[in-house]
Amino acid sequence: MLTVCVRTALLFAITVLAVRTMGKRQLAQLQPFEVVITLMIAELAAVPMGDVGLSLYSGIVSILTLLFLHSLITVASFRSRRLRALICGRPSVLVRRGQVQLSELRRLCFDLDDLLEGLRAQGLLNVADVETAVLETNGALNAFARSQRRPPTAQEMGVRTPYEGMPLLLVLDGQVQAPALGACGRDEAWLLSHLRQMGYAGAGELLLCSLDTQGELFAQARGGEPRRLRAMEPQEVRW
Repeated sequence: MLTVCVRTALLFAITVLAVRTMGKRQLAQLQPFEVVITLMIAELAAVPMGDVGLSLYSGIVSILTLLFLHSLITVASFRSRRLRALICGRPSVLVRRGQVQLSELRRLCFDLDDLLEGLRAQGLLNVADVETAVLETNGALNAFARSQRRPPTAQEMGVRTPYEGMPLLLVLDGQVQAPALGACGRDEAWLLSHLRQMGYAGAGELLLCSLDTQGELFAQARGGEPRRLRAMEPQEVRW
């Protein structure tokens, strides 16, 4: 029993390492060769996990070999567009200028029900409102409404909008995040001073605290109501 537990823990660690090394793409966004490698890694890890008669070494070597092949294919596809098209395929336009491309649907064995389902997932209930729909190489369907059906943008309305970047998480679960403070050019004393202005004794009682690109400090204690404070001017933002 102990042997099975050790083998399981070791194979689990190696499988997690292999999947993490493959990158951060979600499973639904994997390319076809990545799906195949993922399935094979899962199979190679599952078989020797429960059968102590099989060599653990051969399973680990097989997983590492697949990981090497993934890295090799990834690097090669980056350097060669033809190879990338051969391995991953090319996007397919299913709706072009508002017209459903029936020949493309037949070639991909993608019926109208699949198309309509994908359009509804994009928030488009009426196919007549669709200008373009593209089936990506990872199987995701991206659809774009006709310009007359899209809400106007701020640029089209002539409205100037402020810069919106990634907020900095200054406190997470009571712990001050020093790199985030450094990114906004402030120190812990500055943070504690503003927290006291908001009615907090210190960072330890906070669930989280963030600073957005408009200079507004957002803080929430464990079980408390959120509080906000203007801590910086927008023109002081440098991240």
